[in-house]
Amino acid sequence: HPSVAVIPAALALAEMTGAGLNAMLDAALIGAEASVRVGIWLGPGHYEAGFHQTATAGAFGATLAAARLLGLTENQTVTALGLAATRASGLKSQFGTMGKPLNAGLAAETGVEAALLARAGMTVPVTGLSAPQGFGPAHHGAADMAGFEGIGKVWLMEQVSHKFHACCHGLHAMLEALGHLRGRVDPARLDCIVVTTNPRWLKVCNIAAPATGLEAKFSYRLTAAMALSGVETAAISSFSDAICRDPALVALRDRVEVETDPGMPESAARVVLWAGGETLEAAHDLSAPMPLAEREGRIERKAGTLLGEARADALIAAVGAGDIGPFRALIAQDVSS
Repeated sequence: HPSVAVIPAALALAEMTGAGLNAMLDAALIGAEASVRVGIWLGPGHYEAGFHQTATAGAFGATLAAARLLGLTENQTVTALGLAATRASGLKSQFGTMGKPLNAGLAAETGVEAALLARAGMTVPVTGLSAPQGFGPAHHGAADMAGFEGIGKVWLMEQVSHKFHACCHGLHAMLEALGHLRGRVDPARLDCIVVTTNPRWLKVCNIAAPATGLEAKFSYRLTAAMALSGVETAAISSFSDAICRDPALVALRDRVEVETDPGMPESAARVVLWAGGETLEAAHDLSAPMPLAEREGRIERKAGTLLGEARADALIAAVGAGDIGPFRALIAQDVSS
């Protein structure tokens, strides 16, 4: 999730420096691209060991976005990255609690403070990422230099998929597959729902019987039941403590089985519904190309579910106009208002 750590840092420095929206977006794109590439450099072992890559790799992206807006020199930017290396953190053990979004906030904070401290003249080792006891070696990093191939010429951000549901990314391929089948069978008639996914997700979003709305965001079984029952999984409000206790959803949740296929891409899932001898099957891969117009429409609908239609429309208009003033005011506005 590169944007969640990078954009707040870029917006904070844009406010501080008086930069316009286009300059902020330019810095955010650089930072997001860098966080993706640092994530590849760290490799899957970093995540499997228990580190929350959104926060760890994201901290370096936030640092570069902040450095761009502050106009740091090359030496200052390298110093800022060294500072970020000693501060970047975030654990997967926080998933299903308020600690997970805190991880992202701390990454944004790290980026801003690292850049400001570097500008103020603080010095640190400039090999903070790759030194023998640097960030990579100390955090189960793979040191995969393929992550930096083609940098400045090839933009990996073009391959980033959007989150159209208000829950863990690992659930999205399943939810998209279920979307192909929604309405074709009465949930009350379902005997069994089989979800097949890559085994890596079992440690991330396979809470079998969530008790809170936050835990529900990490549950294949409950989110499958929600989607099949017509609950809007794009809305944050759908993920409540009460929904975890809904008798009909709990009964359907308990008919969901989660299986794994090591050969299945991490971006894919397959679902099979069994109802009175009838079988329905669908699959989805998040890496499949999506027409730009469809992507834009779904992002706008998701924004509406998160912020309300009026506020979402105003934000979209502000971005389209390239005007940071209204954009900043709308971002700062209390969501509850």
